Amino acid sequence: MPNGLTPHLAALAPIGPLKHLSKEALEAAAEPDDLSEWADMHFLLWDAQRRSGISDAEITAAMEDKLKINMERQWPEPKDGEPRLHIKEPGNYPVIPDGLSTV
Repeated sequence: MPNGLTPHLAALAPIGPLKHLSKEALEAAAEPDDLSEWADMHFLLWDAQRRSGISDAEITAAMEDKLKINMERQWPEPKDGEPRLHIKEPGNYPVIPDGLSTV
């Protein structure tokens, strides 16, 4: 089984932890100094990663690759309390949830 998961856990999709992660992210945004909220988010990310069969080495490599891409992008000045989305290029549009401001 990937990452030592039991057959039962390996059969579970990562969707549940990812949905739960969105709830925990809102809680962390409301209380950014509460380390327990940050811990919850990490646990949920690791759970979803392992349920997807993604090893720590694979996610580390993907993060390194994504960092290179992000370093090449243009970014607006940060605004407190707002997401900082990269400046769109032709054919490159980030997914923005309904109701989320891009300004």
